[in-house]
Amino acid sequence: MIDLHGRAVRSRIERWRDAGLIDDETAGRLAAFEASRPAAGVPALTVIGALSVALGIVAIVSANWDQIPVPARLGGHVALNLAIGIAVWTGIARELLILVLSASTLGLLAHVGQSFQLQGGAAGLLAGWLALATPFTWALARGAANRWLWTAGLFAAAGTAFVENADALADAGLVGTSIALFIVAGYAAPLADRGAWGRHLHAVMLGVLVTAASAAQTVWRSDFTAADLPAGADVIAGAACATAGLLAVHAALARRAPGRPWLTAFVAASPAYAALPFLAGGADSAVVAALGFCLYWWAISQLAHAAGLTGLYRLAVLAIAARVVVVFIEAFGGLLFTGVGLVAGGVLLLAVGWLVRRLLRNAGRAA
Repeated sequence: MIDLHGRAVRSRIERWRDAGLIDDETAGRLAAFEASRPAAGVPALTVIGALSVALGIVAIVSANWDQIPVPARLGGHVALNLAIGIAVWTGIARELLILVLSASTLGLLAHVGQSFQLQGGAAGLLAGWLALATPFTWALARGAANRWLWTAGLFAAAGTAFVENADALADAGLVGTSIALFIVAGYAAPLADRGAWGRHLHAVMLGVLVTAASAAQTVWRSDFTAADLPAGADVIAGAACATAGLLAVHAALARRAPGRPWLTAFVAASPAYAALPFLAGGADSAVVAALGFCLYWWAISQLAHAAGLTGLYRLAVLAIAARVVVVFIEAFGGLLFTGVGLVAGGVLLLAVGWLVRRLLRNAGRAA
């Protein structure tokens, strides 16, 4: 096995020594320490061999699937899950095996449904998977891959449940409220879990809220029919529920750490801002929709600048710039006027870029 990690560390030690950050003696001690450590990872041939054995077993079982009794099939699948679970518990390639165990658990539920001809939708299958996979994933997984896989499963389960019950929710006027409760529940995750999982869900739901409020500035301009649009009372109830829930979460979090009033105001105002084009009208105008989007991301840029989040600040500026270019294309018709709009948008982007560089340079000098 090639120790790529060790090579990278030794290369850094040499660069530090050449730059005069460490002397020769320190560099020697660091190199000796790294050389004494066993190489991390699993040999490539071992991985390929194990994968080959696993695929061979799958092929053999698949070729004789109909001849295998149902108890044997289900028993073998359960035994496989137990074996993977024991391996996960021992810590052997834990992050990878948690991914395999999650997939195998979903497959086991589908296997049970297929074997006994159980009737049910995708929402029930994914909900069952969440119920079984959440405990071991939250307790043992530490890597980002498992967090995002579980998050994708959560959104898939919630989305399929929403689609399967959309008509009933619309008849009851609870479309907006159901979406609001989903966002607020995820946003409140740090109240139940102060670790990585709580922070992860909190950030994800904040991203969902920002995405929804941004998209709402344009989505109401789409070619909806009257039957597709939710009722005004439904939209108002959803926005009110989201605002009240988000304010309650911020009040609870402020008891643990100093609150950030501007962030609280932005988060609490986002649901109402998302509903504003639908309730107030004017969303049929491309300029009004672009202005609503740009104002929202301008607020994000100011919050990011105040918090020192340079990456988010640049993203906000790029989002505003891209939306300005799009509105020029929307506002002008025909190839000639579209070209004029693109030139005007490009000039405006150059000006905004120059201004952003000046602001960042001045902020760096002040720091």
